[in-house]
Amino acid sequence: MISLFLTIEENNQFVRMEQITEEIQKHQTKMELRDIFNQLQIATSVRPQKLKYYLNIISKFKDILKENFDSDDLVTIFSNRPLVRYLYHLNLIDNDALMDFCQLSKTNYFALYDLIDHQKFDRQKCRIYDEVDINDEGYIPDNHDELCLSGQCPDPVATIIQEDNLDEFQNLLDNNKIKINDKINSSIYDCIFTFEIRHSLIEYAARTGSVNIFKYLWLQNNLKLDYMLGSYATMGGNSEIIHIIHEENPSFIDESSIITAIEFHRNSVFEYFMNSCQPDYIDKIHNKLASVCIKTYNIEAYKMLKASYLDIRHHIDLFISAASVGFYNRVKKFLNYDNFDPNKISSKFGTNALIKAATENQYDIVTTLIESGKVNEMITNIMNQNAFIAAVNRNNYKIIKFLASLPTYQEYIRKDKIFVYDK
Repeated sequence: MISLFLTIEENNQFVRMEQITEEIQKHQTKMELRDIFNQLQIATSVRPQKLKYYLNIISKFKDILKENFDSDDLVTIFSNRPLVRYLYHLNLIDNDALMDFCQLSKTNYFALYDLIDHQKFDRQKCRIYDEVDINDEGYIPDNHDELCLSGQCPDPVATIIQEDNLDEFQNLLDNNKIKINDKINSSIYDCIFTFEIRHSLIEYAARTGSVNIFKYLWLQNNLKLDYMLGSYATMGGNSEIIHIIHEENPSFIDESSIITAIEFHRNSVFEYFMNSCQPDYIDKIHNKLASVCIKTYNIEAYKMLKASYLDIRHHIDLFISAASVGFYNRVKKFLNYDNFDPNKISSKFGTNALIKAATENQYDIVTTLIESGKVNEMITNIMNQNAFIAAVNRNNYKIIKFLASLPTYQEYIRKDKIFVYDK
């Protein structure tokens, strides 16, 4: 399903929308739909330039979202600021959920500042409030909403780089309006890079796959290069840029860059990295790579690994990774495997799937695991915490109430001592 989201373009958007509609019609349960919308969130994160298409998808299926998910569900599924804003405009999430989302980071707070009910917003509980300094009257520009929903940096230099307009770029350099080591102004509207860090022109070109501007900058004297350039090139996915960097610095292909290729669904790059590494190197990290594949719904990369490393099929880390992100179909597959123990504690995570799901607020996965009858509800992790304590530590109220209702927890919990909030 995620491939349909990743490959949507101007010239195929209507065909892709029909295909997406067909897939959604095949999957009617809440858990299956959640899998699909989890994949849409990932697509939005790794292909922010296609945001307008993803907003159209949300608009088309707003009734399905409303019927199956409440506000808390939606801000758990969609962690992208423009998507959350758009969902709010569609009346699919309420102000309470919006305020919870704003407390996760100061970038969220800045970007959604105009939508918050400030009389209700508890500044004392906002862990990022002391980091922000906003002029309430002068902060919001007139086109703030439009900029937020664009997902693009409003800096005109960033736009020129994204469009890979070399003539315009050279014109700026020739007229001394920019210099080769200048940095792009950071912006809360930019979903390509994080708000807190300013990035160089060549980093922006690498991240957006703008090969013509990248090659031009690469040939300039006195160009300052950061060690993260290879990572940004991997995110951008342009093979020519990656080959240029690889020739200059063969060591840039390491575990981190391979993981980045998986996370950003740059699977041709991932295959190139795999073929460029010694087999024994991949052998040491293949289970870790497989876990990343599961967490990011990158089944294509997972299949490449499984073709060479058949033992990953039953690896406990993959099961826990699937549970942590709400990958329902993959969790169900693991539960159906013969001789597979879903209670096993992973040495990597220090916990099991149930506790990890409770920690990450994956309510539907928690219920699926327990209703399977194969999971020990009271098992503890290496910190001697069970799923209930994990949920309490993260204030995951819905999971707390569900676990507190189970007979196995009645002896564990003194009802007169537990206080479960109704949100």
